Order: sequence, then structure tokens, then C-alpha cells
Amino acid sequence: MSNSFGARDSLTVGDEHYEIFRLDQVEGSARLPYSLKVLLENLLRNEDDTLVTADQVRAVAALATAAQPVLAIRVRSSPRSAKPSRRTTSPWRPCSAATATLRAASTPKRS
Repeated sequence: MSNSFGARDSLTVGDEHYEIFRLDQVEGSARLPYSLKVLLENLLRNEDDTLVTADQVRAVAALATAAQPVLAIRVRSSPRSAKPSRRTTSPWRPCSAATATLRAASTPKRS
């Protein structure tokens, strides 16, 4: 695992120690929207110079200032939950399913 930006750090809470990745170590990360900060943190966590490179991390950080960003990031399936592996076809589908389930549960059953 690579640490090109010196972003890997540790956080101690009580007796627990956690490995964290500091976004402020990547230039331009402060201007990113929250969704891209999540992606940036994921890239920092999985930077290995093979599938995730320092250039990809820089490219995501530069998205805040790019007029027309051109970026391709390889996403792979993995048993580790830190790597995204699923995609929904519609952003409303999970919400619609939840609404339909609530509606069905709240409707009184007729006998």
C-alpha cells in the first residue's frame, strides 16, 4: 500500500486506535463537494500504484477547478467493503422501494 501524499495517520479514541486518511494532505481537496471527498478518501485508502495511482488521486482533487473534467477511475468488485462494487440504475429506485414497502405496511388488511 502506497502513501504518496502522507495522508495516512492514526486517531486514538479512548483505548481504540484507528487508521485514517487526511484529505487536507491533498491539494485542492477542500473545494470538493462531499460526494467527491468520499471518493478521494477511498482512493487514498486503496492507493497501491497499480489499480489506484497518485495521478488518479490528483485528478479527483483537480475536479473542483476543472471546467470539463475528463476522468476514468477503475472500479472493481472486491470482498472488502471499502471498494465500491455495485451501481443502481436509477437514483430513485431505493427510495421508491422503501416508500412502497411503507405504504403496504401501513395499509389496513381487509378480511
